[in-house]
Amino acid sequence: EKHRLRLWISRSRASQRRVLNESEILDEIMPLGFQLVEAEMLDFGAQIRLFSQAVAVLGPHGAGFVNLLAAPQGCAVLELMPRTVPRGAVAYWSLCGALGHDYAYLSCREVNTGHQEQDMMVDVDKVVRWCSTLA
Repeated sequence: EKHRLRLWISRSRASQRRVLNESEILDEIMPLGFQLVEAEMLDFGAQIRLFSQAVAVLGPHGAGFVNLLAAPQGCAVLELMPRTVPRGAVAYWSLCGALGHDYAYLSCREVNTGHQEQDMMVDVDKVVRWCSTLA
């Protein structure tokens, strides 16, 4: 059905800012209609087509959120942020405000993996609770 997609943006192929318990989250959200997106594996047109049908987008902070430019107004967005990222760095909050999206973020526990930007462990219950608010 058009404009009904729920997307999980994965960073599993990235070297940093990954969600270490991603499989646990997917176990909970896939039955709620979410599909996994690895934006870097799609060409530009495919990314735009996918996000233009999204009613909800969820995932860790990263460039994949730029695709929200194509999402229909009112798209629900939950951005997972490492705890140490300063609030002022929440660029997608501004983007979502300008586009009329419903933005929220979840501060997540960092796991030191030796990279500049840390991987995260995400509170699965909080993600599921956010998902339960979706239409």
